Amino acid sequence: MSAPILEHFEGEKAVELIRTSGKKESVISDCVLKNAAFSGITQSLILRNVVMENCCLSENVFLETDIRNSQIKNCDFSNVQMEDAFFEASTFENCKFVGSVLWNSSLKNIAFQNDNFCLSNFDGTRFHEVHFEDCENEGASFSSCEWKKLIFEKTGLRKANFFKTPLKGIDLRSCRTDGMIVSAKELSGAIVTPIQAVEFARLLGLIIREEE
Repeated sequence: MSAPILEHFEGEKAVELIRTSGKKESVISDCVLKNAAFSGITQSLILRNVVMENCCLSENVFLETDIRNSQIKNCDFSNVQMEDAFFEASTFENCKFVGSVLWNSSLKNIAFQNDNFCLSNFDGTRFHEVHFEDCENEGASFSSCEWKKLIFEKTGLRKANFFKTPLKGIDLRSCRTDGMIVSAKELSGAIVTPIQAVEFARLLGLIIREEE
């Protein structure tokens, strides 16, 4: 059985659809949104079975963000505020979330691939079956998070903050981890390389010397 043909909205038509639905807190569903750009607004963003490509949504405040069963590609969410967001069964590829705020959100069955989350804030977020692959999360904050089946693969975690977020069982071996903000308690049970172990030992204040 072939997949249904989704209705396409491009440019100004896509912008108008997003603006109109956001004001009414209504759902955008079963369509393709391409090449749209708008910023400086406060509204809702509710997507169901949507393909969104080459859209710029930076500098917005989304009072309600609910994205499910969607594919988001080459989109810019930089400096977006979307506290208490809900993402489920969706993929984000080649997207920018630089400086974005996702406090107290819920992410379930999500794949992030080649996305930029530098300086973003996930504090208090719940992760369930979430996969970061080839992402850049330098300076991002993951404080007080809960997770189940959280994967970081070939992802930059330099200077990322994991205060009060236990890393037991998380494999960090393929990631860049120098300068991570973390304590011995949070690191307990994390899977690291010997070189990373030395880096973390220095972060924790250990002085490493060869035997005399």
